[in-house]
Amino acid sequence: MNPYVNHYLVIEKGEPRSKLNRIQLDSKTMMIGRSSASDEPDIIFESPYVSRKHAVLMLRGDSLVIEDLNSKHGTQINGFEIKPHQPFPVNNGDQITIAKGIVILTYKVDREFDDRTITMTNIFPKPEGLVSIDLDKRKVTVEGQIINFSGKEKELLLLLYCSKNKAVSYDEIRETLWPERKISGEAVPEVGNDEINALVYRLRKRLGKGAEQVMTVPRYGILFKTEEV
Repeated sequence: MNPYVNHYLVIEKGEPRSKLNRIQLDSKTMMIGRSSASDEPDIIFESPYVSRKHAVLMLRGDSLVIEDLNSKHGTQINGFEIKPHQPFPVNNGDQITIAKGIVILTYKVDREFDDRTITMTNIFPKPEGLVSIDLDKRKVTVEGQIINFSGKEKELLLLLYCSKNKAVSYDEIRETLWPERKISGEAVPEVGNDEINALVYRLRKRLGKGAEQVMTVPRYGILFKTEEV
């Protein structure tokens, strides 16, 4: 860990911690969860909606990632539901939401001056086609122009991008974008293919010439195609 960088979380909401309490991230791995006789997470919250092993924060050098541990009520970054067991980058100022808003955390980074030489590696990203996505900053550009997305169009684009060059099934799209439609006892939310296709149509329309990168895989799902090798 870089000694010139200070990583911490601001507790915006979540018992037993008061608002604006800080948690210093001074370990490479820190578990978020609910305390029990068998489990004692590093960052503890009392709500029964928080799973005993809800998510884990991992410092990788000077970068932070979070991994949802297949929690019952999920983990979101800036409103985007992340997939279980897939590490997701967290940027300075990002909001981490646990269990649909039971806990809200803001990640903060304080950097002191560091005059050491920076190795210029991977500064220039590989071309991805007409559409380029900076996942860390949640920024989408089409032919060099920044496009502002919101709602389920943005959620779908980020979901597809996280699995770029690999088709995302209709069922996975349903589960990620419409968790509120899930009926008790049913494995998949009740969302028809017509509604998904309408969302894909709106997304393609927003992407303009970049729409060609959003491809339908017949009888399976949707794929975001890039030019990466």
